[in-house]
Amino acid sequence: MSRYQFANTVPFFEQYSNRYESLAKCIANEWTRLSHSTTADRILDFGSGDGSLLRLTLRQLRISPKARIVIIEPDQVLRLHAIRSLGTDGYEVTSLHNLEESNTGMFSLILASHVLYYIQDPTLWIRRSLETVVSGGLVTVVIRSPLCDTYSLRQIYRKYYNLKPRFEPEEALASFRAAGTRVSSCLAYADLCAPMTEPISFTPSHSTRVSANLGSFTRWMVGAGSNEDLPYDLQERILAFLESRCLDRAVRLRLVDFVITGIAS
Repeated sequence: MSRYQFANTVPFFEQYSNRYESLAKCIANEWTRLSHSTTADRILDFGSGDGSLLRLTLRQLRISPKARIVIIEPDQVLRLHAIRSLGTDGYEVTSLHNLEESNTGMFSLILASHVLYYIQDPTLWIRRSLETVVSGGLVTVVIRSPLCDTYSLRQIYRKYYNLKPRFEPEEALASFRAAGTRVSSCLAYADLCAPMTEPISFTPSHSTRVSANLGSFTRWMVGAGSNEDLPYDLQERILAFLESRCLDRAVRLRLVDFVITGIAS
């Protein structure tokens, strides 16, 4: 599954959840607590998406627009949106194609939210990212927690097809420790409350970007492709889980993110 198939579903997520606000506050608190410096000269957002999370985090921190922002985002539409939105707040924003283009000690802060699942060797990426921050710099990764309802949704799909999770919080913690760095972790809690005004449809979409509704959001969360035919019994299991989270004609999901920060030596 490509993370870009569901780019149009992101606004649905933003409309019905407070996840970005909660996560931004959690990251800002960690950066404030762990950073030895009151300034952040250069910040990298790896897999920035539309830039919403970093933008909210910087607003929490009230970091000066003199800080330079670098983003790595393969999707052109999302990349341009991130550059525009962060630029609106006064930041100078440039982009790189990959982490290998960066130099040792190039950044003071690195953020990678919900993207390590798509990297071939996340452990190698963590080691490389720690090399690209200054001494005392921070590398923060965000991974879905097993306490999250969307994690449980994806587990239904994984168990049906006997699939293993691509990258778990424990693996990220172990990768940071193996790199010889100090590690801090915390949980960010949020909620999603989406109205169920019509039956959820799992009809495959043959468009490169699917529509923003509860059905496509659920496909995104379980890890199914937008044009993948889901067996009827798998659909029933997914619907049963969603119905168990329904109250007053709305699906209410608990969202829990694992925020892990390594402090470069």
